[in-house]
Amino acid sequence: MVLKRSVLIALAFLSSSSLFAQVSGDLMMNYNFYDRDPKIGAFNNKLYDNYLSGGEGWFTVNYSKDNFDARLRYDLFNNSNLFNPNDAYSDHGIGYWSLRKKIDKLTITAGNIYDQFGSGLTFRSYEERGLGLDYALKGLHVKYDFNDTWMIKGITGRMKKQSDKFDYHKEIIKGINTEKYFKLSDKVQLSPGLSFVNRTIDNANMTSLVKNIETIPDTNERKLLIPKWNVYVFSAYNTLYYKNISWYVEYAGKSTEVIKDRELNFKKQPGYIFLTSFTFSKKGIGTTLQYRETEAFSFRTSSLETGSEGAINYLPTLTKLNTYRLPARYPAAAQEYRERAIQADLIYTPKKGNTISFNVAYITDRKIGELLDAKFFDDTTLFTEVFLEYEKKLNKKTHIAIGSQYIRYNKRIYQNGPYPIVEAITPFLEGVYKVKRKKSIRFEVQYMHTKQDYGSWAYLLLEYNIAPKYSFAVLDMYNISPKKSIVAGEPPDDIHYPTIFASYTTGANRFSLAYVKQVEGVVCTGGLCRYEPAFSGVKFSLNSSF
Repeated sequence: MVLKRSVLIALAFLSSSSLFAQVSGDLMMNYNFYDRDPKIGAFNNKLYDNYLSGGEGWFTVNYSKDNFDARLRYDLFNNSNLFNPNDAYSDHGIGYWSLRKKIDKLTITAGNIYDQFGSGLTFRSYEERGLGLDYALKGLHVKYDFNDTWMIKGITGRMKKQSDKFDYHKEIIKGINTEKYFKLSDKVQLSPGLSFVNRTIDNANMTSLVKNIETIPDTNERKLLIPKWNVYVFSAYNTLYYKNISWYVEYAGKSTEVIKDRELNFKKQPGYIFLTSFTFSKKGIGTTLQYRETEAFSFRTSSLETGSEGAINYLPTLTKLNTYRLPARYPAAAQEYRERAIQADLIYTPKKGNTISFNVAYITDRKIGELLDAKFFDDTTLFTEVFLEYEKKLNKKTHIAIGSQYIRYNKRIYQNGPYPIVEAITPFLEGVYKVKRKKSIRFEVQYMHTKQDYGSWAYLLLEYNIAPKYSFAVLDMYNISPKKSIVAGEPPDDIHYPTIFASYTTGANRFSLAYVKQVEGVVCTGGLCRYEPAFSGVKFSLNSSF
């Protein structure tokens, strides 16, 4: 009743004020129809055996008038597989609301908040809807702009749960962040910042944490596992701009806390992250070098939380975000307990219409002092990638891209199981041909050669676009030399995973329909990853804005 009354009041308020204010919004809907297919592993759960369909939707309304903004989002989940692809989730309600008022140089926001401090190493509240993640902070956000070059902001509140999309963790988050821009000369500028965040655990979670620790055998190490009510993180960062060079450096530290290591054993230790990024660009060439060192920097609402639950900060992957299907099959999610990651990226345009892209990434579990005493490739090497691509515009109608990728992927670490290290070489070819001004054909051909996991794959896509209304595509992902048995007791089978897709856009509305067979694996969006089981069925989506 309270929820219904709140919605009615909000709608009445927006309706009465619409003549004097700006009102906008959007709608996003997804619906799946499940087609049971034991051959690819899409069976033996409620979605395929009982419910047969399910979906989710988000409807957002934004209101703005006289430096006052209001936002309301209604979320609906009916047998949705978005949060747990093997199970169904059903609920509905107000998933997001916020009120914001600007008074001179002061901005006050109450309700749900999306924001981050610096690069997000100490605090980030955000939504990644494609992966079913919503890390909204419910509380208060205050920002004061001293001038155009200096600001300070503070937050306090509680993080949204991932297991229940309409509830919040009990732990209290408090933080402050300041940034200032200095123009030393026309060629040199600085942009430093500082952040500080505190998490205070609640009584129920403290009791649960103590009980978990007490189940560990009584040893000298267990005697050191004394949990703390408060944990603190801080960071100092700066970007230096000099002509066509930029250099970013950040160090984040974390106070001593009882946390879980990669094997989910309790450890008591402080943590830190060191991150640096160097970028150089001039006409025809651009390069970026990045390095990140992470040690015991698990920052969650509680030490009992794992996986996607309870994250307060954000650690993006330090690898190339591949867009081609097969090169993106083995993504490397950031490791909060320990990793040393380095990435180099080069884009070179020797002449107009020609672009060469080169990327190399190397991630290891070793500490700096151990690097010289170990092999470049061993069980502590988490991920290695070498990527090369050449793009050429042949004429006004034709564009091609050709390249190849090599990866070495420690599946045991990234997918937490007794898996061998995967090595794969994946050449690919893409072409776009403009038939007419608004009509184009695009194709992709990819081949992944590997002797591990599922074995080698072939991938073919053909797409036809009629701008701005229609898009059609057919594709097939074929397990050309299978190495892995999907059904227990059955030999590996060379399986096709086809997709047929169509979309229609009219004005601000976009409708899409697809028949999909999808192999199980890790799916990533924006550097965030999760495991998804095989899918078989029909997917419908609607996106609209006003």
